[in-house]
Amino acid sequence: MMRFEVNTDVQKISDVNFWVILFGLIMLVIFLTDLSLNLRKITRNFEIDYLCKIILVDKKSSNLKRLYRLTGLKNKQQVRELCQEFK
Repeated sequence: MMRFEVNTDVQKISDVNFWVILFGLIMLVIFLTDLSLNLRKITRNFEIDYLCKIILVDKKSSNLKRLYRLTGLKNKQQVRELCQEFK
């Protein structure tokens, strides 16, 4: 009777799986970071647009201060010009 055995190196298979899982996790983290940064930009633009629309109707200083903080602009004329672009 002849016996046939196949030796498999379990350690090599688990090393490959480890690197594939590690690569997948790193790619997931990069994707989620990129997504969150893009969502932050989109949200900021929508907030500026919303505040510009509010300022055109109701000129409260609290809304103006929030726009100063969001845009980094320092005077009302610059904010008005920016809001004209968002119309």
